[in-house]
Amino acid sequence: MEINDQLPLYAVVGFMLLFGLAELFTGLYGRLKRRRDDWFIDVISIGQFTILINPGIVLMAAMIGSLALPGYQGALTGVPFWAAFLLVALPDDFLHYSYHRAAHEWPRLWPWHRTHHTSPTYNVSIIFRENWLWLTFQPGAWWGAFMVYLGLGEAFLLNAAIVGAHNVWLHNGLDFDQKLYRLPVIGRLYHWSEYVINSPGLHRGHHGLGEGGVPFGNYGQLLSVWDVLFRTVEFHKDKRPAYYGTIKEGLDSWQSQLWWPFVKSDRPGSDIGTAEAKAMEAPLSMPPTVEETS
Repeated sequence: MEINDQLPLYAVVGFMLLFGLAELFTGLYGRLKRRRDDWFIDVISIGQFTILINPGIVLMAAMIGSLALPGYQGALTGVPFWAAFLLVALPDDFLHYSYHRAAHEWPRLWPWHRTHHTSPTYNVSIIFRENWLWLTFQPGAWWGAFMVYLGLGEAFLLNAAIVGAHNVWLHNGLDFDQKLYRLPVIGRLYHWSEYVINSPGLHRGHHGLGEGGVPFGNYGQLLSVWDVLFRTVEFHKDKRPAYYGTIKEGLDSWQSQLWWPFVKSDRPGSDIGTAEAKAMEAPLSMPPTVEETS
């Protein structure tokens, strides 16, 4: 099966433009009143992931594969495409669920991932908003890269395109999916689909705090079935969380959020702060104004 090498890029950029323009023309950005630093983090995260980290993982996996398994390059080339796709996609998705859940449950891993949650708003630009460590050591990304070495490049490209486009959909700040829940038949079918496939409603809850927030659940990436199987799912259907952000106030510098531990925050009590800052009492996060969440 011939798949364009640029398919994941086209899928992500296309969906980001589609949903980003929809967010713009519906007035979402005017209501959000985002901080300048949040835009810096979002844009730089996208750049460092697509230009440096993701290609670097693929190259490193090829180098490691050639050293550890020199006779196995392209060994799975003859596998039927549907089987190759499942071999790439299912472990990738389960590894992401496990990694993501560990980051929320293990304090030592939380600083790697917390940047994704420090935005007080929910919109498509936060899709790759992460500290460099989180992006570099994603086990699913390494799994996919090793599958490329073994000859499953086409399946890898299709999976990357699907996951990328789906991730944009998950992070959109529109409310059209909320209206689906309220439709008599379609709403029921849509809710049933959430037992298998992740939805914006589930993921909004994961990013949320207060009433309707699920900061310790709804960890799935493409599939929500892992959350269902391991009882970490929580459904709120059309209800938005009270607010977004982290339990500790998230006003660390944009540099420390992107490049900790090389750059550390001096904010009192910060999870990514210097030893002196960590020793100081942290202020709790306060809910944003109604204008920021409406």
